[in-house]
Amino acid sequence: MKKKNTVLLIEDERDIADIMKEYFERHNINLLVSHTRTDAFFKINNQKFDCIVSDIKLDQNDVIPVFNELRTNQKGLNYNVPVIVHSGNVTGEILKDNKSIIKAVFVKPNGAEEIIESVKNLIRKPKKTPMKEAEFK
Repeated sequence: MKKKNTVLLIEDERDIADIMKEYFERHNINLLVSHTRTDAFFKINNQKFDCIVSDIKLDQNDVIPVFNELRTNQKGLNYNVPVIVHSGNVTGEILKDNKSIIKAVFVKPNGAEEIIESVKNLIRKPKKTPMKEAEFK
């Protein structure tokens, strides 16, 4: 039996996380959720993920330190794992600084179906191709 892909969702809005979890389960993708930056750090350092979907702002904190960990910790379980940004707080600077790991950007509000299709495409593709220009959807 084929193993289920596992995705980490970093999202502080619980209603959005619940909706995303339901959609991912329908597509046979295991979705784990982190509502805080601390929990996201814990999960990326203790479990391998096929992809990460992340908001930029979590309450008053941003997730840029998490992106830095993914991009620079070559011994980490999730070094260079592809990231999909799903946020209303996307800036060109964030995209430029993290272009090696950010593979797609969806500006809130956006449907879960489009994000799932992007996740499926990334999981099937080699993980070392950097994002060209920001792909806003």
